[in-house]
Amino acid sequence: MDDAATAAALRTVQRFVTSCGCKRGKRKGSTYRLSVENEAKRDSYVQLMTSESADHFRTVYLDESYIHHNYSSHNDSIYDPTDPNVIKEKHKGRRFCFIAAIIDKNRTLPDAGHTDADAAQLLSDTLDIFEGGKQTKDYHGMFNHDYFKGWIETLLAGLEARNFRRCRIVMDNAKYHKKLPKSTPRKGSRRSDMHAACKLYGISYTASDTRAIMWEKLSRHIVEHVEPEIVSMAKEKGHEVVFTPPHYSDLQPIEYVWANIKGEVGRQYTSNTTFQQVRNRLDRAFENISSKTI
Repeated sequence: MDDAATAAALRTVQRFVTSCGCKRGKRKGSTYRLSVENEAKRDSYVQLMTSESADHFRTVYLDESYIHHNYSSHNDSIYDPTDPNVIKEKHKGRRFCFIAAIIDKNRTLPDAGHTDADAAQLLSDTLDIFEGGKQTKDYHGMFNHDYFKGWIETLLAGLEARNFRRCRIVMDNAKYHKKLPKSTPRKGSRRSDMHAACKLYGISYTASDTRAIMWEKLSRHIVEHVEPEIVSMAKEKGHEVVFTPPHYSDLQPIEYVWANIKGEVGRQYTSNTTFQQVRNRLDRAFENISSKTI
């Protein structure tokens, strides 16, 4: 192929790519890459959740999410470029935040012996819906450790009331899920506090050890032996906590339940939908969620 033909082909491809909405330039921000560490966490998680031992647990999945006032899920409209009344999509504004847990079916018994309690279901007493802030950062701020700790107490009480024992509780890696006890020393702790922590943990040290030396010893011990508060709370009730691998939300089944819930609400949206109507529809969507969907 001569140079003229090559150049013509290149221009044709460029025009096509431009018509698809693509632009030339550098991508802002960072992209997720499959690191060796995350790949290992993914494989370990999949191996754990698909092993024979998984059938000896009832698996609980929990997650937080939100839905905007103007969230819509319509895919049947036809764009008319001559229409003078095109309505701009709205993706910001008031929102409802929500959190809940679901439980998988009881795999310790054959399906023929299942009762209603053995079916996959939404743990309705764990559902909490409230109005969140308008900014993206407000969503994360609404779910902090103090709130989540209280919510976990509700979950654990609900499992006990239903006589669900030895559950495997699956959650993502949000910081407030993995917060350590308040007594845990930090890198910026005073030297005297580090001395006290070394004594408490049985770590040898000398009076001449600097804060940097003591923190190296303490941090290693903390990573290996100090559990997040939530993990300890679950263990006290006989349950196990499992964290999903970073950047693999598709391995968290509850995400598909959220998609179903939000889709049901979004398909009813019109430009006249009020915020209260969104709440009413969200409530009904949770009420209507079936065991089969979960």
